[in-house]
Formats: sequence, C-alpha cells, structure tokens
Amino acid sequence: MQNITLTVEDADAYIDEENVSVAVAHALKASTKWLSAESVKRLGVKLRIRSSAGRRRVRKGKIKGSNGSVWFGLRPLNVAYIRDYTQTKTGVISGGERFYKGAFVASINGSPETIYRRTRPRSKVNRPRAKPLPKGQRRKRKSPPIEVVREEFSPDMLTIITDIEFELNGIFKEAFFDYLDSLHQ
Repeated sequence: MQNITLTVEDADAYIDEENVSVAVAHALKASTKWLSAESVKRLGVKLRIRSSAGRRRVRKGKIKGSNGSVWFGLRPLNVAYIRDYTQTKTGVISGGERFYKGAFVASINGSPETIYRRTRPRSKVNRPRAKPLPKGQRRKRKSPPIEVVREEFSPDMLTIITDIEFELNGIFKEAFFDYLDSLHQ
C-alpha cells in the first residue's frame, strides 16, 4: 500500500472537488499502467527472464474510486518459461549459464514442454527378468516421482519493486497535475 500526499500551490484554480476526484482517478490509472509495464520491463532485464514470464507475475487490478492495485506473484517460476533451454546427456542448461543436473525435458499428457527432475534416484535392483504376463498385458513401470524445476526470484523481485515504488510517487504527481492543467487551459 502506497499513500501519496499532494500539496497544491495554486489552490484557487484547482479547488473544484469534482475536477480533483477525476484527476485522481486519471492519475491512478496512468500510474498503475506505468507501474505494471515498467516492472515487467525491469524484471526481465535484471533477472534475465522472458517478458512473457514477467507478464504472468504482474497483474493490474481495477481502479475503484481512489484505490488501485497491482499484483506481483513472488512464487518460484518454471524454468521452461523464463529462458531458452537445451537438454544434454546429463541435465538441462537454461539460458546458457545455469545447469540443472539430472533434469530432463518432457511433455506429459499433451502439456507444453516442461523441465522435470526426479525426486529420488531410480533403484538399482539386479534380479532375473520376470515372466511375460498373459494376453499381452504389461507390468506397470515403477519410476520415482518427478517434480517441475522452478527457480526462486522473490528476494530479487522485492528489491526491484521497491526501487520502482520510489519513482511511482513522481509519476502519480505528474499525471495528476497534467490532467488538472489540461482542464484549466
């Protein structure tokens, strides 16, 4: 929650309550639009993630009266969505710099390709081959469970968002006074 306090130097020109409430709504709309666009851009540059992944984590809320909101998702991001990746024999390389050992790329049940990792290694049991089942039935394979590989960004995201908050106050003031000036010209 960010509170913004304005002082008006030429109060006689801006004293109309209706104009001030319309200017607040206009400035709030402009500042939330700027905040969401600027945060996606800065998150992409500083964290080296795709802008589509950043847009998934930033949502503008509706403006009601003098309240507006922008939601930031701070949960870990799926590695397949944030950078280009390449599968190797021993794992997956993401963005040319990060290596995830033992990870693999797969599409499960028709979903888009995602990067997975086994939660525990496969068991190495040496036993004789079992007899075939009757009528072409198959034995169920007992693979260890898998999990999606995600990357944590929340501490870095918080510092970027707090940096943008300092600039937000100036953007709001500029939009507020520009709208009032356009009414009185």
